[in-house]
Amino acid sequence: MASLSQSKKSGSFRVLFLDPVGRRKTSTLGKMDDAAARMAHGHIEHLHASTRAGTLPHRSTVAWLSDIGDTLHERIARVGLAEPRESIEDATLASVLERFVETANVKKSTADAYRQATGSLLEFFGEARPVHTITTEDALRWRRSLVEQGYAEATQAKRTHVARTIFNRAREWKLVETNPFVAVRAGSQRNPQRLHYVSLEQIERVIEHCPDATRRAQVGLLRYAGLRCPSELWHMTWADVNLSERRLTVRSSKTEHHAKQGIRFTPIVPRLAELLEDLLEVAEPGETRLFPRMNAKTNIGPPLADIIVRAGLEPWPRLLQNLRASRVTDWRREFPAKDVADWLGHTTNVADWHYDQAMDKHFQEATGLNGAQSATRAAPVHNRTPPHATRHDAPGEPLQGRESR
Repeated sequence: MASLSQSKKSGSFRVLFLDPVGRRKTSTLGKMDDAAARMAHGHIEHLHASTRAGTLPHRSTVAWLSDIGDTLHERIARVGLAEPRESIEDATLASVLERFVETANVKKSTADAYRQATGSLLEFFGEARPVHTITTEDALRWRRSLVEQGYAEATQAKRTHVARTIFNRAREWKLVETNPFVAVRAGSQRNPQRLHYVSLEQIERVIEHCPDATRRAQVGLLRYAGLRCPSELWHMTWADVNLSERRLTVRSSKTEHHAKQGIRFTPIVPRLAELLEDLLEVAEPGETRLFPRMNAKTNIGPPLADIIVRAGLEPWPRLLQNLRASRVTDWRREFPAKDVADWLGHTTNVADWHYDQAMDKHFQEATGLNGAQSATRAAPVHNRTPPHATRHDAPGEPLQGRESR
């Protein structure tokens, strides 16, 4: 255990502990407020325990250690609880990237994107390249290499954003004086060519070819409720499903750091209610989870692609994401964007950028061609839809909000 004390004379804080052989060690913190001293004490105590146990410290402690000033870091390193910091001359690209990954407190999907970007930087510059020697011209050549290798514009943009973030951190750590990637144009991370609207007719053909109620309910939750998969699907329980009020409680690890702590309520549309009722009928007695055989790493993409082929359709790009995007597109044609964003757990800006899709049928409606009703010009009385008639998004496809088989 490490103890915190404060000098009555100078007001300086210090942390005292015993090293593995029983010798008394002191790490001086200097003058700071009580809250900062208690935080430093907690992290140093954790570093001491990790050193004694031979384990890696928690990410939050690694991040704190990276962010503190050079003087305090040197004092902690002097008592053997941290490695000395590199100087500008000593810092290599490999060491900076390793430090960046260790201190990044991000989700797995973001960490994967980081690894792709760091791998690209290492391949281009080499592990031993001193980071302070990488210039803006070098950064531009690296960016051009992504184009030459044929990466999609969205991939190029994502990797450039990550590279810029890495060197911003290196600048904060005083390992580079300027960020050479600031002047590099990242481009758009959006790829319109990979957007695909999955119609209700298509998804019903897919559901018809699903082998059982479990798979039908999974597909229904993805298309009719817009859930993320597997993160919002695998741990869902029957307590989250309120069929009488048509309300679905969704817990999202992706948004758990937001004000609502990742909990939202999504409407259960009539067709989804049917699919969930069918699943409930075959559920094992006492089973609390909807999908007990799923876990956080389950990938339903490949089997879903096979079902789509059996249904006589061609698998669309971004198989699961475009089911969610199609739900967004439908609901935003019927309901306020803010409400839809709350139901689906994202901001309206994210929906505008990543999910919502322009529809050809709406373009035709605007022009008034092919018998389509224009929103800005009244149709003749004999062409108007009677109040009691069913409106349609497309031939044979009811408008969202009146979903059916």
